Amino acid sequence: LGGIAPLLTMLNSCATGLAVVNIRGIKPGIRLVEGITAAKLLPLLLLIGVGAWGINPDYLKMSMPTLSQVGQSSIVLIFAFVGIEVALMPSGEVREPARTVPRAVLTALVVTTLVYLAIQAVAQGVLGPDLATHADAPLAETARRLLGDAGRMLVLAGGTISMFGYVAGDMLGTLEYEALLAAHAPLPHLDGPADEWYAIAVSYTSGTTGDPKG
Repeated sequence: LGGIAPLLTMLNSCATGLAVVNIRGIKPGIRLVEGITAAKLLPLLLLIGVGAWGINPDYLKMSMPTLSQVGQSSIVLIFAFVGIEVALMPSGEVREPARTVPRAVLTALVVTTLVYLAIQAVAQGVLGPDLATHADAPLAETARRLLGDAGRMLVLAGGTISMFGYVAGDMLGTLEYEALLAAHAPLPHLDGPADEWYAIAVSYTSGTTGDPKG
C-alpha cells in the first residue's frame, strides 16, 4: 500500500464505516453482514462449480491419518467453526428466538461443513501433490489453474471480503453483548459507603518501597 499511512487510513475508514452502520441500528448491521456473506460465498461457489469438472479422481485417494495429523486438523477445524457463538448475541432482536436461532445455527453449521468439504475436494482433486507446495494460498492457485489469473484475483478478493466480514460480524455481536451486560446487570451491584460512619477497609503502600502500610 506504499507505506503505513495508507494502511492506517484504510483501517480507520473501515472501522469508522462499521461504527456508523452499527450506530444506525441492528438491522443495518445485519444487512451488511448478510451482504458480505453473499459476496464472499460467490467466489467459492464458482470455484466449486467449475472445479467439480476438473477433479482428477486419482488425487482424492487418502490414507489413514496419524494421531498427530488428526490433532493438527482438529485445531484447524476449531478455528474454522469458532465465532458461531457470536450469532447468538443479537438473539433479542430476532422474532421467536427459541425457534429461529437453533434452526439458523444448525443450518449454518451444515452449510459451512458442506462448503468446506466441497472446497477441499476441489483443491485436492485439482492440485494433487502440488497442494502442499501452495499451502499458503491453495484456493488461489486452484482458481488460477481453472479460471486463469482472473479467477485467482477473484478468490483473493473473496478472502479479503471474508476478513472484513469477520470484523463486521464481531463488532455487531460484541456491541450487543456489552448492551446486554449494561441492561441486565448480571454482576452484583456493589454499594459504596453510606456515610462517614460506614466501616470500610483501606489498603495502601509506601510510595518508595511498595511495602504494605495498612
